[in-house]
Amino acid sequence: MGRIIAIANQKGGVGKTTTSINLSAALASKGKKVLALDMDPQGNMTSGLGVDKDEAEKTVYDLIIGNAGIEECICKDALENLDVLPSNINLSAAEIELIGVENKEYILKTEVKKVKDEYDFVVIDCPPALSMLTINAMTTADSIIVPIQCEYYALEGLSQLIHTIELVQERLNPNLEIEGVVFTMYDARTNLSLQVVENVKDNLNQNIYKTIIPRNIRLAEAPSYGMPINLYDPKSTGATSYMLLAEDIRFDDPRSAAAEQGIIKLLYLDPGLFRDRTNVPDAAQFSSPELRHIYTVLLAHGGTGTVQIAALSGELSPDELALLTGIIQQPAELANGARALDDYISILQTQATAGAASSEADLLAFAKQLKEHKGYGGKDGTERT
Repeated sequence: MGRIIAIANQKGGVGKTTTSINLSAALASKGKKVLALDMDPQGNMTSGLGVDKDEAEKTVYDLIIGNAGIEECICKDALENLDVLPSNINLSAAEIELIGVENKEYILKTEVKKVKDEYDFVVIDCPPALSMLTINAMTTADSIIVPIQCEYYALEGLSQLIHTIELVQERLNPNLEIEGVVFTMYDARTNLSLQVVENVKDNLNQNIYKTIIPRNIRLAEAPSYGMPINLYDPKSTGATSYMLLAEDIRFDDPRSAAAEQGIIKLLYLDPGLFRDRTNVPDAAQFSSPELRHIYTVLLAHGGTGTVQIAALSGELSPDELALLTGIIQQPAELANGARALDDYISILQTQATAGAASSEADLLAFAKQLKEHKGYGGKDGTERT
């Protein structure tokens, strides 16, 4: 299942589009399948990835107003491993056309859901405004990256952006999180850039990426050639910085991973846990082949009493045994009990509200049952570790 990241800051000129273009290209160069989704009517992400925004037959505008489905709008293979959902100036009229439309905040989410599983990442470039287009992007996204320019007014408007994100979390997308803040246009020759970085770190209680994007002439030149920086000048400091940022991005959703590992740990501690229960999750629901196999093996031991890792050596590969050992040894707050299950229930509840498949609804019912199981973060308030 693809991870959806929105690049957002209502302040203009902070490097949103530059970050959207080059992060998408960097992830694609690492073998990840990426959809670059342009929600800015200026269409600069589109042209920066080599797609002629004026020649595109169908754009995100057609998708938003219901003239076309998402499959019709995607430009396939704009770059290796990278597809583009283009935008142009027509999108600026979409907000007016959406007046009076019910559930307009979910239009993009509904469409992206149809293709999400085809990609490892969907990267959304948001417009420089807290408009309905940005709200659609936030409702669709799993997380948000906030670019901040290393200038005097860096924090201007940031509190309003965070307030908007909190409102979206509360009313539209409870699973949305701020992935992190990335500093852009850093000039090592000036004290100001360093002062801005230190000021933001002191005043902003958010994850801040270690990778800082420098002010770089090659980054500024690349869009005019319709190329991301890793193709235009792969040896430039800009290219190196965005490749490092791509490595900083979490390749897996930590919330679902923690929940899955929590269920694995609980099952290991009590192999009979799922006995005589309905709606036991299908192994296919787990995100990795290793976790799916570990879950299947542990499930087969239901009712056999406590399982020892050594006894599973004939059924699990060395890598799977090492993974299971790591899960069992993790602190409780990372991999079991009520916290992990609360995260999982929250994710599944959102999917069910949006019309999840029956298997996801079954897993939601199971997770709620497990939450009430005495000794596993249930009604007595205890949590078995």
